[in-house]
Amino acid sequence: MNPVFQAPSGTNKDQSVQGSVEPDPFDSSTKGAAKPQSSSSSLIFLGTGCSGSLPDTRCLLKPSTPPCGVCSMGVSLPPERNPNYRLNTSLLIDYCHDETHKYILIDIGKTFREQVLRWFVHHKVPSVNSRVLCTADHPDS
Repeated sequence: MNPVFQAPSGTNKDQSVQGSVEPDPFDSSTKGAAKPQSSSSSLIFLGTGCSGSLPDTRCLLKPSTPPCGVCSMGVSLPPERNPNYRLNTSLLIDYCHDETHKYILIDIGKTFREQVLRWFVHHKVPSVNSRVLCTADHPDS
């Protein structure tokens, strides 16, 4: 089991925590490169932000004076390198038993589509076997 559960300083917190930094999914030098399928279980943090995600749309459309530092930083760097660009809270458990992977998704928010496009593709997740705990089961989520 890998004890590392924090993203390294200066990196986006919405990423896998398997004990080492994952390759940048947007780096052209790693695009198309096959990631070897791991034979161990892992946690993939799809999102670590609030229900509105960051940067907050309200801060971007109608900035305060002075501007919000978190949201200003949230647009100053590309999302994959930005600690203040966070998607709705969501976790994907990659459970591996006898070389077979099963995926359990915990919580789905408004940014789920972006999470799938970014992290499911990067981690080569073919499907979700089970979904549990939808914490925001109401129309705005």
